[in-house]
Amino acid sequence: MNEGVALLIKALLLTLVIEGVVIVFMTKSVKWLLFSILVNALTNPILNLCLLLVSVYSGNLILYITVLVLGELAAIVGEAVLYRAFTGETLRRCFLRSSIANVASVGLGFIIMHFMLA
Repeated sequence: MNEGVALLIKALLLTLVIEGVVIVFMTKSVKWLLFSILVNALTNPILNLCLLLVSVYSGNLILYITVLVLGELAAIVGEAVLYRAFTGETLRRCFLRSSIANVASVGLGFIIMHFMLA
């Protein structure tokens, strides 16, 4: 399997686990967990593909960080809108949950991937 594809799959699985745990902790809901899996299956591959392309073709750390920050902000907003559509909860609550889950995912994801790649 291509190394880039393997990395994208690992990142997606890691995100699904981390954000799933965070969402279940916040909501105590299997429904929210299922929504989290669906939403992240849409947003995560797009963002990580962009980051992989920036890494491979640019190697510029500033560009990578910029794409990461803007991409995560877009993912948070997109996820919040989708959560709102699926659950009917307030956009504010959906945005808060998406923000917390994404911050946890990025932070823990970097730590875990660092040790996996080391």
